[in-house]
Formats: sequence, structure tokens, C-alpha cells
Amino acid sequence: MSNKNTQDTFTPLDSLRRILSDFAPNDEDFVRRLSHKLGEVRKNGLPVIADYLKKPGASALRKAVLPVIPKHDWPEWSGLLYEVLSKEPELNVFDEGCAALGALGTKSSWKTLQRLKTVRTDRDRQIILDRELRELETQQPLSYYMGRLLEGEDNSRLAVVGAQMVAILAGPQDIPAMTEAFQNGDNYAKRLLLRIFPCIACPETENFLVYTLRKAALDIADCHSLGEIIRRINTMPRPTARQECQNLVIEHYRNQSGEVVGELNAALGQQDADTTSLFDALEEETGTHIGTFALQALRLLVEGKLAMFSVFLSERAEENEKILEDTEFVLDQAAAALARLIKEGGAKTEDALPFFRDVFNMHLGGNIFLDSYVELVTYQDTEILDEFLADPDFNRRFVILDAIGAKEDERFVDFLLKAVNDSIVDVGQVAVQHLGKLRKGQEIFLDYFKSGEREKMRLAVWGFKEIRLHEAADLLLEYIIKADDDSASVRNDILIEVVKALANLRIAKATPIFLKLLHDGQPLSMQTALAEALASLELEEASLGLLTKAKNLRHAEVLFIALEGALLPFDSFEHPFPMENFEDLQSLLDRCCDEREGEGQSFRALCAMEHLYVLDLTVYEKLGERLSDYLSHLRAKENWDKDANDRLSAIVKEIAKRCESLRQLNQKESELTTLMERTAPKGPVRTETLLTLRTKLEDPNLIIKAEMAKTVAAYVQTQLKAAGQEWRDIAHLCEIAGICRKKELIEPIRVIYSRATGLGLKSAAKNALLKLGLTEAEINRRGEISSILVLEPSAFFRKRLVEALKDTWVVREAGSIEEAEKLLGVTAADLLISEYMSAEGGMLKWFQSMWEENKFHYVYLCTSSRDLSQLGEPPWLIGILNKPFPMEKLVEDLKN
Repeated sequence: MSNKNTQDTFTPLDSLRRILSDFAPNDEDFVRRLSHKLGEVRKNGLPVIADYLKKPGASALRKAVLPVIPKHDWPEWSGLLYEVLSKEPELNVFDEGCAALGALGTKSSWKTLQRLKTVRTDRDRQIILDRELRELETQQPLSYYMGRLLEGEDNSRLAVVGAQMVAILAGPQDIPAMTEAFQNGDNYAKRLLLRIFPCIACPETENFLVYTLRKAALDIADCHSLGEIIRRINTMPRPTARQECQNLVIEHYRNQSGEVVGELNAALGQQDADTTSLFDALEEETGTHIGTFALQALRLLVEGKLAMFSVFLSERAEENEKILEDTEFVLDQAAAALARLIKEGGAKTEDALPFFRDVFNMHLGGNIFLDSYVELVTYQDTEILDEFLADPDFNRRFVILDAIGAKEDERFVDFLLKAVNDSIVDVGQVAVQHLGKLRKGQEIFLDYFKSGEREKMRLAVWGFKEIRLHEAADLLLEYIIKADDDSASVRNDILIEVVKALANLRIAKATPIFLKLLHDGQPLSMQTALAEALASLELEEASLGLLTKAKNLRHAEVLFIALEGALLPFDSFEHPFPMENFEDLQSLLDRCCDEREGEGQSFRALCAMEHLYVLDLTVYEKLGERLSDYLSHLRAKENWDKDANDRLSAIVKEIAKRCESLRQLNQKESELTTLMERTAPKGPVRTETLLTLRTKLEDPNLIIKAEMAKTVAAYVQTQLKAAGQEWRDIAHLCEIAGICRKKELIEPIRVIYSRATGLGLKSAAKNALLKLGLTEAEINRRGEISSILVLEPSAFFRKRLVEALKDTWVVREAGSIEEAEKLLGVTAADLLISEYMSAEGGMLKWFQSMWEENKFHYVYLCTSSRDLSQLGEPPWLIGILNKPFPMEKLVEDLKN
């Protein structure tokens, strides 16, 4: 029933964004998770990755993403890597990025390295680029490297090196040689060649790729037909199988060898006729897959080799499956190559689209083909879009919807609206999720709900739930209030969905309305929906109100929801269930355990008490006795349930532990208070005291009451301000902060995390923030900015900056470093907006020293300087804008 772990991720691209947002430098599982997600979203994820990698201060993320490239070696990485590496400040990241470019092994990656050599002219980067380009220098003719490429899977490393060199050397004149190599190579060699073809923009490349695509489609269709024939013949009696094979031979050979086929047909009708020469004659002819199979099968049957016939069927079935698998691979790779050729201007979309359409309507092609096809389709191709929705395979419809949704193009709204009504609910759900990512889609949902039409309203509410559209909250609340005032004017089924949507959106102000609507006169479905909605809000007002309402409710299911929901907000001794409401909880528990009112579900009711946290020893003692009595009663039954016994036994033990913890509470609190009062200002005694305090707070049997948690939090804040303490002491204080879990400690610990340079302190601060309830993304998100100091030597530009910022933030201004130091000496600022160059030159050392003295948290550079090579990526830098720039851009950056 809990929503605490709910994440606002809907589409596969949202999941990818979450992985990138949650990145932490020491996350060892990041590469695996990113690689797995890219395997799901394929090349559709590259624009999302580009958005994250191009952000200032993302060198650590860029370095972490690079190992993923060899696992998903799409040629399209080249453009993305150029954008990143052309500005990358970290030399080691630049080095690894260039190595990744060289390993891609395409002409575009080679050209990208050459472009980088012209824009990154410093000595160190030139050395790196020279190294990579030297690896790609060709020493032999094309034929030599083609031979290496054709090593294929037998020597994949050699084949890759050969492919890199072929990609550099090959031109339009080499298409025939590459075509021949493609026909002779294995699947690995074919894949390497299909990565090279799109780099050679000429009509011959387009013709080859179209031919390969069409031929693969026809071969796959033949394989499907042959597979079905083999399965059918395998189940037939042998005489029937013989006649079937004879018919297939006639069908597939009569056009090219009609006379021989006629003689064979006549001979087969005669007993003991010699057919050897006729079979030999036909076997010399070039036949189709099906014709060749039928001829060989017929000959075995005619010659009475039944055992060999059975083996033959089995072998041909396996062989056909392997051919099918290889050909499907070729079709997908050819489609991707053709789409890439079009994207790079080597062919026209309108010329190639019909071939993709033919293959699609043959119901062929895997996910790579579908992605490539969708990449070429625009919102204007309505007939093709309708064919997408009409595809009988719902798995293909899933892939298509995700590929179109990945475009995040408002113009596909009409298509997504049609897809919402898919016969498979899950497909419609995917369409709703993608529709909700578009502003126009959200507006349509809002308009649908306002329309008053039942089906449109149902669709709109479904959309609100799926995309968690908080803008719809007021509209939904208005509908519920109307239902309360005039119940005859609203539909009960829509009202239930509205209640569920508001609960899904976790709208706290819906609580009093839900409570007012919840009464015994409502239908059971409405009572259940309202009770579940109140419980899922996990708010004190909602849960205690639900508990009060339960006094006048009768249905067992609603009573159980009320019992379980009443405990949800009170999930620890830091936030215990209020004793003034315990009598109502006890009464509800008794009703749920009653044979009549609880319908014999005492076990479920008693299990709910596992989540009871109260600071009253007597309550736990009585509850423990009650559970033990019920457990004894349970064991005395003939149909004794071991799982139920184990579950209740575990709860009894947990209740006993809480009793013991409460008995020892006063003594333990006294020990903690003494330690905090006797903490030394510095030295080894201080470290030992902090370590002891942390250890005692980590005691699993210790109950930290709200008052004690507040005292510990105040102690941590005071101790963090102590001057001259070692990093270990600060790390212990961070650990203590994580244990007491008070929200007021988030910002002080976040400052420590952002400023920490040592791994030990940074790790302790991060773990504390995670325990305080922050996600990875929230930890790395900058703190709130309320005050700004503008340091700008130009009075005119300084005035423009102040005018743009003063309505949103508290802004001060300074025209020189001396003036800025005076202002910061009086009051520190959250943000310094500054020029990078002063009269004395670069200001990097001044920024660093003032930041270390806590004069500001962040710096945003608004500079006319184009040479920022010495800047690097310091922890205080949150953005750079080169003059001139629109002030709206600066304001937008700071608000985000």
C-alpha cells in the first residue's frame, strides 16, 4: 500500500534519464545498468545521453559512459563524442574518449579525430590525437585489409583492425569488391561491412543496401515456408508425405525443367520404375530452398530409405533455423545501414521508404529494423502510421510506440491518441505514457476530462494516473467536490477512478474531501477506493481520520484497509503512533479479529500489528500475550499452517525485542546525553567520544525518540562548527547525522559533501544524505540559492545583471575584487556571478581561496574570455556563459 518507493519514471527514456541523473563517481554498478538500458532503448537513447554529457562539470559522468561505447558501438557516437571532446577540460577523459573514437572503426570516427586535431591544439592533446591517428595509418592496399576483415568470427580482433582500415580506404570504386566480400563473409564480417557501406555515399551503395534488404526479406519468407512444410511433412504418414513432396517438386521445377518433371511424375506412377537418372537430372538444376528440400526428401522416400528420411528432416529443420537466424541478422543490419545512409544524405527517404514498408507488411524484421523504419517515418506518413497500429503482433507495436515516443515530437500526438485504444491494454498504457511526455498530450487529457463525455473522461483520468500530472489535481478535486454536493450529477465509476488518481498524485488537500465522502451509505467499491486512497496518502490526518471513520463502517475489507492504513505514517519510534488514538486502534483490531465483523481473518489483523510503533511498554506486553495465545490456538488446529506459524512467531519475537528496548530506554538515553555533554573540543579523546556515540546510536535495540533525535541533531550542528577538527571527526558527525535522520541536517551535510576532497569524508557525507532521505540525483543537485554577489568590472553590464536578477534573488554588486572581499567579509553569498579575468589575470586562485573560506558556495562565470583551459572543473563552478548573452538565459539556468 505504500508509495514511498514510487518513482516518476514512465518511458524507457525516463528510466535512462534516471540512471544518468543518479550517477555517482564511485557507483560500480553504473556501467552495467547503463549498458542494460541502452540495450533496451538502442540508438534512441543517444540524444538523452548527449544532453547529460554536454553539461558543465560532467567529466566524471563522461568518463563513466565511455566504457559503454564498445558494447554498443553505433557509428552515431562519433558526432556526440566530437561535441563532448572538443570542449573536454580533463585530459584523462579526453584520452579515453579519443581511444573510444578510434575503436569505433568507421570513416566518420576517423574524420572526427582529424577535426579534433584542428580544434584541440595544445601539446598534450595533440600527442593523444597523433597516437590514435597513427594507429589508423594505412600501410597496405585495400585488398590486404579486406582479407583481414574476412577473418570474421575466427579472428575477430584481426577482422576489426581490417574493418577500420577498409573504412578509411574504401570509396565508390570499391563497392564491387566490398559486395563480393559481403557475399563470402560470415555474419561478423557482414556486420563490419554494413557499418562501412553508409560512409560511401553513392548510388551503388544505395542499390546494394536495397538489394540486400529485399533479398533477405524474401529469403526469410522462404525459410518460414520451408519450416512450416518440414513440420507438416514430419507429422504425415509416409505415403502422404511422399505425395506432398512430389507435388512440391512439380510446383518448383516445372518452369525450368518441365519435361524432366513430367517424366518423373509419370515414372512415380509406375511400380518399380527406374527414377535414378531423372532425380540426378533435377539435382543438377538450381532450385529454390523448398524445391531442393522436396526433391531430396522425395528421393529418399522413393528409394525406401525411411530412417535416413527422418534424419534428413531433423537436419534440414536445424539447418533452416540457422539460415533463418543469419538472414534475420542481415536484414536488421541492412535496414540500419540504409537508414544511416539516408540520414547522412547518401539516399532519399522517399526512395527507400517503400522497401521498408514492403518488409514491414511481410511481418518481418526485428527491433533494429523497426527502429530504423520508424526513424524514417514522419507524422505526415499517416498510412504507414495506421499500418503500425494494425500490426497483429503486439510486441512489435510495443517497439514501434517506444521508438516513436523517443522522438518526443508533439506532431505525433494524433498517432499516440489512436494507439491509446489498442486492444492490448498494456500497449495502450505505453501510448498514454508517451503522450503524457508531450505538452500537447497533457492539454488533450485536461480537455478530455472537462468534456464530460464518459469515455474521454475515463481516458483522461487514466492519463493523469500514468503520467502523474499534478496540474490536473485541482480539476479532479473540483469534480469530487461536485460529487459531494450533487451525487446524482456524476458517474460512480468515473468518481472511483478520480479518487484513485488523486491518491496516485498524493494530493494532501484531498484528505478532508475523501473523509467526508467515506460513509457506510456508499457502495462497497467506493468505500474501498476511498479507504485505499486515504491509506496511500500516508499522512497523519488521513490515517487518523480513516481510523475515526472506521467506527461507523461495516464491511470487513474496508475495516482491514483502515487498520493497515492507520499505521502507515507512524513507521518508527522516531514517529510513533499517538497514544491518544490507541483506544480507537484497539477497538478496530478487536472488530477485525471478530469472527462476524472480521469474517474470520484474525491472522491478517494480527499481522498488521507488526507495524505498530508506540512508546508504551504495557501495550507491547499485552499485544505479545495476545499474539502468543493466538499462536497456540493456531498450532492446536488440525489444518496447522507452517507458513502462518513462522510469520506470527517472527512478529512475536520482534514485539519482544521492542519491549526490551523500551525497558532499557532511560538508561541508554542517559549514556548518550553524558557522551554529548563531555565531548572534547579537539584531539584523540574527541575522536574516541564521537566513535563511541556513533556505535551506541547504531545499536539495533536502541529506540531513538523524537526528543532524543532532536537533541542529537542540535549536537551535530554545534559540533560541525568546531574549528580545527580532523576529517575523521567530521566523518563521524556525518554518520551520527544519518542515524538521527533529522531533515535540518541535510544542508550542513550537503555542504560537507560538496567541499570534501578525500574519499573517506565524501563517502561518509554521501551515506548520511542517503539515510536522510535524499536520492543520488538530489545529493548531486546544487543547494538552494537565495543570495547573489555580482562581481563585474563593467558598470554597464553589472547594472544589466542586477536588474535581471533582483526580482528573484537578494543581489549585491561589486566592481572589483577588493570591494567583493569587503562585502563577502560582512555576509557570505550563496552564489558569486563573476567575470573570469581581472586586471591581474585569471581569478582561479582567488575563487578557490574564497570558496575554502566559505565566502560563497557556487560560482557562475559570465565572461568575455574564450580561453578557459586552465579552469578545469572545480566543485564550485555551476555554469559558464560567454558574453554577449541574453539575460533570460542566465535567469533560466539559475532557476533550474
